[in-house]
Amino acid sequence: MCGRFHNHVKAMHEWVEVLGDWPGEAELSYNVSPTQIIPIVVEGAAVAARWGLVPAWEKNFATKYPTHNARLETAREKPSFRSAWKHSRTCLVPTAGFYEWRKEGPIKQPYFINKSDDMLVFAGLWGMWNDRVSFTILTTEASGVVARLHHRMPVMLNPQDAKEWLESGTAKPDILQHLGVCQSIRFFPVSTRVNNARSDGAELVEAMPLIKASPDHGGGNIGFLDVYRAPRDAPAPGIAKTALHTILFRVAIGAHQLKCIATNCARHFIGETLGQGGIQNAWQAILGI
Repeated sequence: MCGRFHNHVKAMHEWVEVLGDWPGEAELSYNVSPTQIIPIVVEGAAVAARWGLVPAWEKNFATKYPTHNARLETAREKPSFRSAWKHSRTCLVPTAGFYEWRKEGPIKQPYFINKSDDMLVFAGLWGMWNDRVSFTILTTEASGVVARLHHRMPVMLNPQDAKEWLESGTAKPDILQHLGVCQSIRFFPVSTRVNNARSDGAELVEAMPLIKASPDHGGGNIGFLDVYRAPRDAPAPGIAKTALHTILFRVAIGAHQLKCIATNCARHFIGETLGQGGIQNAWQAILGI
């Protein structure tokens, strides 16, 4: 799944030939959200398009249901996407990375997923509504480190496959099975400010100070409540145990709130001491990636 991403790309490197004049005159954002107009690449040229494909039959340039993602496995069959697939209306969505959320205790912690030395380019489909362009991002089953956060992820392409996706389109869908791009991907926690679609700015992709991860969770910020969560198949506890669990639960709530306060207070100190790169490197070391 891909519900938010960042397309302030600083350097295109080997992508220049494939992406042409992208981003053109369209605006960029550190927090791109569905329905926003952003630059994509269609037939080698930058085009401003709405994120969320609007089928030609719609009365207005909008949809009553989400169309910002399309499953690679079923896109050719779904009414909203099959025309774009049939006519091979393929596009590229250049990004610097994307966001994903994971439930941790009482909050949903956002993470930023990117490559340390390159941009990420997603495969997409586009369509025309009157004279306006809209698009969707193709998704596939998550693999690599992304699978720790979500069971779906955008279809990510290397420069060679991206060029073929534009030229050959849906006639050669097998090129979308190339997932080698995922091998050099990393992720790290970021501020919950990104949860607000109106938030923007480079600070949204700054790594947060680290909370040591529990090995049972495969990395990530782990809420205090997880320590006290009983297994699903555990027998029902007696009255004494229930009372104890209630006390521990309330203590955990308080501890988690204190952790959040301490984290926010320490954020600037740690950021100034380690620097952005130091925080990210420490995070990768803890996760083992």
